[in-house]
Amino acid sequence: MEEEPFEAVEKTQKPPIFRSWRQFYLFVLVFHALIITLFYWFTKAYA
Repeated sequence: MEEEPFEAVEKTQKPPIFRSWRQFYLFVLVFHALIITLFYWFTKAYA
């Protein structure tokens, strides 16, 4: 059984929600920054 070339796999697989993987990764980075900021604020408020 032959494996598909990388280009063919990349074009056929799409992220579950977003239109492109770039949008998905951008969402993950922004969400991560938001969580870090919230934890920072909670630490400052309740320390």
